[in-house]
Order: sequence, then C-alpha cells, then structure tokens
Amino acid sequence: MKKIINTLALLLILHTAPCLAQDSSTADAAAGTCINGSQWFRLYDIYEKDSASMSPMIRRFSKAMLATAFNRNEEAAEAITTLVRNHQQEIGAGNAVSMLSLLSTTYSRLGDNTKASATMKSLADQLEGSADTATVAELRRKQHLYDTLGKSALYQRDKGGNTSHTVPFSTVPFSADSTQVLIHIGSRLNGQKCTMTFDTGATYNVITPKLAAKYHLTPTDATISVIGTKLGTGRIAIAKELTIGTLTLRNVPFVILDLDSGNERVRHTADAYSCILGESLLMQFPHYIIDFEKSTVTLSSDTLTTSRQRPNICLTPSGRTPYAEIEYGGGTFAITLDTGAATTTLGNAFYRDYTADIAREGKWDIAASTGFGGVTYDSIFRLPSLTMRLSSTPFTLRNVPVSALSTSNALSANYGRLGLDFFRLWKKVTINNAAMTIEVE
Repeated sequence: MKKIINTLALLLILHTAPCLAQDSSTADAAAGTCINGSQWFRLYDIYEKDSASMSPMIRRFSKAMLATAFNRNEEAAEAITTLVRNHQQEIGAGNAVSMLSLLSTTYSRLGDNTKASATMKSLADQLEGSADTATVAELRRKQHLYDTLGKSALYQRDKGGNTSHTVPFSTVPFSADSTQVLIHIGSRLNGQKCTMTFDTGATYNVITPKLAAKYHLTPTDATISVIGTKLGTGRIAIAKELTIGTLTLRNVPFVILDLDSGNERVRHTADAYSCILGESLLMQFPHYIIDFEKSTVTLSSDTLTTSRQRPNICLTPSGRTPYAEIEYGGGTFAITLDTGAATTTLGNAFYRDYTADIAREGKWDIAASTGFGGVTYDSIFRLPSLTMRLSSTPFTLRNVPVSALSTSNALSANYGRLGLDFFRLWKKVTINNAAMTIEVE
C-alpha cells in the first residue's frame, strides 16, 4: 500500500490543487487526504455524502478502497478492475501496479487463489525487465504463495448440519499479574488435542515449528510476510483437519513461525502463542460472538441483523486485522481489535495527537514488548485511567501504556490496539464480519 499512498498524494496535488473552489475538486481533495492517510471511516462518510461530485477516477478509487476496507470483496474486485481499465493513465504506473497486486489479494480473499496466482503472474511477467528486481521478486513470491494455497480447497466444511458452533474457552494468566489473561480454546488438530489462543489481532493462524512437527503439518516453500516486534517471514503449511467444538474444517492454512529467539523473556511468553486461531479463520464466518458470562465463543454462518446502519470496524487493505472506530478528545481514530493482547496499548499516533493530555496525566516509564522478533524496550507514559467511546458508548480502561514515538517496535505503530482488558469490560461482544460492526452488551 505504500506505493498507492505516496503516488496518489502526488497525483492529487497535480489534479486538484489548481481548482479547489470547485465542488468536484473539493470532494476529490478530501477523498485523497483520506486515502493517503488510510482514514477509511472518514472516507466512508465523505463518499456517502459527496461521491456524485467527485471526478470519475477519484470516485472509483474511493469505491475500490472502501470495498476493500469494509470486506465487500466482490465489489472490490469489480471496482479495482474498472479503475485500472478506465483510468490507468490518470493513476500512473505505480498505482496501477499496486492496484493489480491488491486485485490479486482480493481474489485470494474470495477463495480463488488460482485466479490470484494468475493475476500476480501476469503482472510480474509484464514488469520483468522494466521494474526493479526487488519489486518483481516480491510479486513472484506472492504468486508462488497463491499458487501453493490454490492447490488445496481451503476451509472446507461438510454441507448441512449446524450453522452455528459454540465452544467453551478458558482465560489463562499471561504473566505474573493474574489480571492479564488470554483466551484459550480446545481443539483437535489433525486428530490430536491442541490448545489454541483466540487472537483477533493475528492476520493468520500461527503455529511454532515444534508444534507443526507434533501435529504433522508439513511446511511448504511458500512464504508470507508477518509483523511482530519486527518484520519477518513465515512458511505456509496446510493442516488436513481442525476441529473446534462441533465444527470441523479441512485444509486449514497455518503460518509456521519460530517465536523463540533465544531470549529467555521471549521463551517465557512464546508458549502462550504457540498455536493461534487468527483472522483468516474468523473471516470465514459472517459473525462470531464472544460471551464472557458463559465463557464461550460462537462461530456462525448465519447472517446477523445489526442495529447499526454504518460500519464501525474496518480492515487494513494490506492485511485482515480488524480496526474499531473510537471517539476521544473531540475526534475519532481507528485502533486494532486484538484479543491476543492481554492489555490495551496505545501507539505512537495517539501520543502524537494527544501529547499534552498524556504528559499532564501520564507517568513516564520504560516497558518491554515481546513477540515475533524478540524483545524491544520502549519509552512510554502510563495513564492511570482513560475514558473513550465506542459508537457513543463510553468505557474506561485503567493503567494504559502509551508508546512515546517508538521506532523499533512495529506493534507500537499507528494508534495501538484494544486488548482483552477492553473486551472483558462487556458481558458479550459480537463481531459482524458481513456488516463490519462490533456491538457490545
């Protein structure tokens, strides 16, 4: 997405700056600012109000990005195709390449990895000899990934039977602090008992090399990029069968990651994440419910009626982690919904926007973060309490760390993540993947 953002910023300056007084240019400039800043909720509102006054190219660009962010993949594929076909010269070569790469990803999200691979191959073939070798190599890596995934019919379920599957979970202490817990779910992986961490902040299902061997998951030579405390790669493996409660799925993809960097602190926490149920599985269901009163998770294939007309969660175009729209300080921001984080951590962008509040209320500290990639130490401020709103519903979190301009930890970027301490404020949390809403009770 970096290429889209940077190139489009230049394009909008060139095309809209001379005539901002015109309605179309004003709408174009506002939409362009949102796209450049990945402000998908604001773009949603602008598009709903002013799409008719946008230029055809900006309107189609906005439609493509909104469909991607709000999980309308068929619409996204059509919008991206139309954009590139009708406006390739306007958007420029860099944007065209990025959008075609996104189109390939969209086909994969629709379950057609064969088409995703063919699209990526066509793009790489066209750029061979004209683009830099690193760009072409990355496209070939993705082509091979989709080709590998396309050899299996992923996430297969038996036809008929139950459409909703409820499984009990346990909350397991994550550290010496008994208030810091994670959600663990019992399962059977390739016929053997397996405990999985329920992690909405993980784009993929994850397993360590040791457990991959134990459960007979054979790694392929296809790789995928992952983000932890640093950037890295993991190898793909396909589990023949995964059973969660009454639900059985076949051909379930996992990313094999070595979480043990040799650091004793990482080794202590790595076991909690040795097998992760991530968003790639959760997105197979129109909605799921986390019931903290009953200690159950329900995965449902049924379409759920929502009381909300406007989405309040979105997805990152480059990944699949869900972001919630949060109100604070007279404004709004998007923050990751992460049940795989024991506690909420606010990131660099929150510190940047609310420095005065944080410096006045917070206490400076140094905190360690552990994850894939090892341990990082960040300068933070701890806020004794913080009250925010989710869809006008207030909630208060205690002892909230705010990362102060860390450059070393990828997990501290943007506005941060709402951890399990947020989810446990409520009796029940419903994530509607079809309508892209989160509702709390």
